[in-house]
Amino acid sequence: MRTVPFAGMISASEHPREGERLAILRRCGILDTAPEPDFDGLVALAAYVAGTPVALISLVDQSRQWFKARHGLDVDETPRAFAFCAHAILGQDPFMVEDALTDVRFSNNPLVQNGPHVRFYLGLPLRIGPAQLPLGTMCVIDRRPRSLDKGGIEALRLLARQAELLIEQRLRQREVEDRLLAVAAEEERIRALVLSMDEGLVVHRGDGRIVSCNPAAERILGISADQLIGLTSLDPRWRAVRVDGTPFPGEEHPSMQALATRAPVRGVVMGIGTSGMDQRWILINAQPTAGDERGEPKGVVVSFSDITALRREEAERLRAERQVDRFFTLSLEMLCIASADGRFLRINPAWTRVLGWSDAELLGHPYIEFVHPDDRERTRFEASRISQGGAATISENRYRCRDGGWRVLRWMWRR
Repeated sequence: MRTVPFAGMISASEHPREGERLAILRRCGILDTAPEPDFDGLVALAAYVAGTPVALISLVDQSRQWFKARHGLDVDETPRAFAFCAHAILGQDPFMVEDALTDVRFSNNPLVQNGPHVRFYLGLPLRIGPAQLPLGTMCVIDRRPRSLDKGGIEALRLLARQAELLIEQRLRQREVEDRLLAVAAEEERIRALVLSMDEGLVVHRGDGRIVSCNPAAERILGISADQLIGLTSLDPRWRAVRVDGTPFPGEEHPSMQALATRAPVRGVVMGIGTSGMDQRWILINAQPTAGDERGEPKGVVVSFSDITALRREEAERLRAERQVDRFFTLSLEMLCIASADGRFLRINPAWTRVLGWSDAELLGHPYIEFVHPDDRERTRFEASRISQGGAATISENRYRCRDGGWRVLRWMWRR
């Protein structure tokens, strides 16, 4: 935006990419920092080369120009509206004003009319970053009208390039610091996640030895981290077994298999036991880490969950099912299970003994087909009532036997 704060003075327009330019300036982290010898030496040399009393490294901020290095000037900054450097960053070539009093842009500028009484100015933009956006200038100032030859300008250009390199170095340093902070934050997040996991996590190095673990691994395995570190899956103290109870060889452990095949191993169930601990069942996954220059995995990450309770519940369920099956098979009473649409799903041997029909002749068929026609309506009513959550009840109906006769059966209906 162009402003005219004083008659006879024209402030510079904003740079076409002002937002990006200011963002890079902020990322450099150089504004309002302490003097540094590397920068101070450049402005002293610039003043000597140009033969001027004043030389500056000026950074053009949003509303001010701030001097990172200054020679022959006592102030740290001036308003951007007065800044010759704000004009200089808009062009590609060196910006030179031989006599500010005769230049309509600056003749009434406070920096010309008052201290430091600028008459001669030459500024070289300092271009930083991939887009080469100008953050400020290296400039020289004199209090008398004058010019500077090509040799002097080229010498100042070399010094300006050195200033750019110093600022670029600062930008790269900040970027590295930001990346390190991001990595540290991510590592802390991962560490917190690992520490809070219910699943055990163990890291093996390339030779199979454990190098680290999380608290859940200590809890599930029943031994401390100090005891775990250095062990391998080959250690006989694990007393590892398969689901069928046979020994689980250490070389077939998921961690060793992942290292050998360089491929993940998933969903392995293993029983383990260590000194003083009852057998536990764990479900294991193993993931090899990135390979070395030969493609060999540098290690493997093993995660596992304690499924001992699930295995116990499963065993109890199977035992209960076997008991039910035994009762179902041995019961002298006729027992059946029917689907929602009224087809036989399961029958016990008493059906064949009482009615003469085989399993194949009954299973999959609607039970209503075997009910006496006069009893079917009442039978359908009871089935509908039970399917809608009605209380258990007892009723009678007649069932057709394989020899064509009928048997009166008393039923207990329940859902």
